[in-house]
Amino acid sequence: MPPAPRRSRRFTLPADSHDARTSARIEAFIDGQSRPARRRNRRGPTRPHRPIDFASTSDWDAAVRREEIRVARYGRQATLVIVDLLPGTKPTLPGETPLDECVEPIAEVIRVEARETDRVARVGATRFRMLLPETAEVEAGRFVERLTRACWERLNGHGDRLRLRVEALTPGHGTSLSQALGEVETRLDT
Repeated sequence: MPPAPRRSRRFTLPADSHDARTSARIEAFIDGQSRPARRRNRRGPTRPHRPIDFASTSDWDAAVRREEIRVARYGRQATLVIVDLLPGTKPTLPGETPLDECVEPIAEVIRVEARETDRVARVGATRFRMLLPETAEVEAGRFVERLTRACWERLNGHGDRLRLRVEALTPGHGTSLSQALGEVETRLDT
C-alpha cells in the first residue's frame, strides 16, 4: 500500500466541470485553424510624401559605406540605381529643347518618385546615383519601371531626341555595394 501524501491537494476540478468553449478552443489549436485576417483601419489622414533633397557626392559615398556595413551585418539587401540622360540618335534641330533643359524635369521626377529613405546624388551634368536601402531585386525592378515611365511622361515629346538609361543592380552574397557600383557604371559606359 502506497504511503499517504503529506499534503492534501489544494485545488481539484469537480467531475462535472466540462466547459464546451474551452474544449472547442483546444481542438482549434490542435487542428491548426487560423484566426481571421486582421484588417487595418486606415481612415485617418496619411502622411504626405515630400520630395527628397539630393545629397552631395561625398554624403552619398558615406551612405553607401554605412549601408555596406548594414548589409554585411544584417543580411538585408540594398539596390543601386543609376539614371543617365544622353543625346538621342536624331540630331537636335534649332529651336528644340537642348539636353540641359530636359535634365531638370528628370531630376524632379527622381525627387518625387524616391522614398524618404533613399539616397540620391547628382554626380554629373546628366547622371544620378540612387541608393535604395532594404530593397530587393523585385521591388527595385518595379521602382525602375515606375521611374522610367514617369520620366518619359515628363519628357513630353522630347523622347526621340534623348536617350534615357536606367540601370539597377542588387548585389548578391559576397559582392559589396562598391563593387556593384563599378559594375553598373561599366554597363552604362559601354
